[in-house]
Amino acid sequence: MKTQIHLTEPQGIIKKQIHARASELGFELVGITPAAHSETIARYQQWIENGYAGKMRYLEKHLLLKTDVRRLLAGAKSVISLAMNYYTLDPPEALSQDPGRGQISRYAWGDDYHELIRERLLELVTFIKQTTESELKTRVCVDTAPIIEREYAQKAGIGWIGKNTNLIHWRSGSWYFLAEILVDIALESDTPDLRGSCGTCTLCIEACPTDAIIEPNVLDSRLCISYLTIELKEDIPKALRPKIGNLIFGCDICQEVCPWNSKAVPTTEPAFQPRDGNLAPKLLSLVGMTQQEFSRRFKGSPIKRAKRRGFLRNVLVAIGNWGAQRAVPVLKDALADDESLVRGHAAWALGRIGGETAKRILRTRLTVETEQDVITEIQDALLETEQLSGRDKKMRETTGHQLRAPGAGTNGLAWQGTSLWSVEGVGPIHKINPETGEVELTLTPSYPGGAGIEWDGEHLWYNSIWQQTFYKLTIPELEVVTTFSSPGEGPHGLAWDGEHLWSVDMNTGRFIKQCPETGEILTELQTPGGRAHGLAWDGEALWNADTNDHIAYRIHPESGEVLNSVPCPSEPHGLTWDGTALWYGDDKGKTICRLSISD
Repeated sequence: MKTQIHLTEPQGIIKKQIHARASELGFELVGITPAAHSETIARYQQWIENGYAGKMRYLEKHLLLKTDVRRLLAGAKSVISLAMNYYTLDPPEALSQDPGRGQISRYAWGDDYHELIRERLLELVTFIKQTTESELKTRVCVDTAPIIEREYAQKAGIGWIGKNTNLIHWRSGSWYFLAEILVDIALESDTPDLRGSCGTCTLCIEACPTDAIIEPNVLDSRLCISYLTIELKEDIPKALRPKIGNLIFGCDICQEVCPWNSKAVPTTEPAFQPRDGNLAPKLLSLVGMTQQEFSRRFKGSPIKRAKRRGFLRNVLVAIGNWGAQRAVPVLKDALADDESLVRGHAAWALGRIGGETAKRILRTRLTVETEQDVITEIQDALLETEQLSGRDKKMRETTGHQLRAPGAGTNGLAWQGTSLWSVEGVGPIHKINPETGEVELTLTPSYPGGAGIEWDGEHLWYNSIWQQTFYKLTIPELEVVTTFSSPGEGPHGLAWDGEHLWSVDMNTGRFIKQCPETGEILTELQTPGGRAHGLAWDGEALWNADTNDHIAYRIHPESGEVLNSVPCPSEPHGLTWDGTALWYGDDKGKTICRLSISD
């Protein structure tokens, strides 16, 4: 028969002492709740049955243990939920906006948190035993234990589970590691603090590059960049590779756009500060790492979980998305790596970059490659280089001029006198010489998610789809002159007709004319195409880019009648009119093209 433990202090005092000691040990948030059967296990099981766990078979294997924490500790009476802040700093724009550098998730900038948190938990256990004057049974859990930790944390009042599936605290956001201590004594529970919620906000859902948040609070791991770059041990699906950008280990986008994280305060924990080389490392510096170098560089780091082969796979995808020709010699070496996973993704990157040198390297490797998966990657890459060559030729034949888009591509264009402006989807705005493509000025608004820009003769209008807001800005100060909420569900593209601001909603296919002072909607028209993604005004009519059919339509601003249409050689993202010709941006091909328009 189990011996009953009698506490020598009132439970309320013990709870306060636990909270105080946990805070001293670096846990910013603490909450206590009774040990009980999981209330979300049925939903969790359905999530697994739907296939959303991907290749993480261990989640299903441990399903029974997750039904009740008392399966982890017999006789458990209380769960102490804790959260430790790992937010450190925002990297300089020169690093965060450089596509030639890899982006690593914040939690992996410093040392591996598992051991550090485990040691702190054991210190807290010792304190609890001394305080209660008992040899109580305990179990500490740090991330890897089979426990639905966010459920217990939410019940304990640490926060609520947001639409991005992260636990969010109303005061400080979601940059937290979670941990638990199971104890076999009944402690006084905390009353949940019901402050804060996601409300109607859907920024995280809209910002996810791979649409992994398929509905509020439901994440399909198979689409999540963190899963693809950390947990997945095989090839990254080809359709998802271009969407990963330069994220080489994990992804923070759904947290970075969360308004609650604007309140985050940097941690003082030295172990979580960025290690040398972990803050946006240069991609080309990573490819040649041997196993010994990888092990030495990432000893005691969360990055070691991906292993060398997985990490280099991620780096090669990022290089392919970067598209710089100077990466070709490095990719040639990677194409001869001992790991077939590395060779296959090196081939893909060469195919993305294209060019005669890349084709020659791929053809040479094809003569000696023995792994069928890699052979297929090389063949597909060669096909991609041929398509790139054909696309470039077609562009030269059908466009009057072609430029390389700066940064990560273009998601909107604007014309100012003799200069061209281009906005990246991640935010930076570039002023470009339209003849040479030289970047004359780069500005970075404090509100990312650029999905359209326009020049009204004095100011630059900027559409932040993540903030669902139109901003009228001074240049180059980026001071806000006017701002109002954007209409519709997904505005992509802005146009100025001399008096009013037009936008086009990619999701609903509607043109919307607004008063530039108040945001009042004056006119709505239906777009002719399938997926509208760009808008321009030529002095008399609107131009709209259809990314599905690769067509630019000229549209009457009152009736919506199609007056003319021009085929685009590639997928258009963003339009502008320079007075005589139409420019369009190809975000995927990272080019900006000038179209000659005939009546």
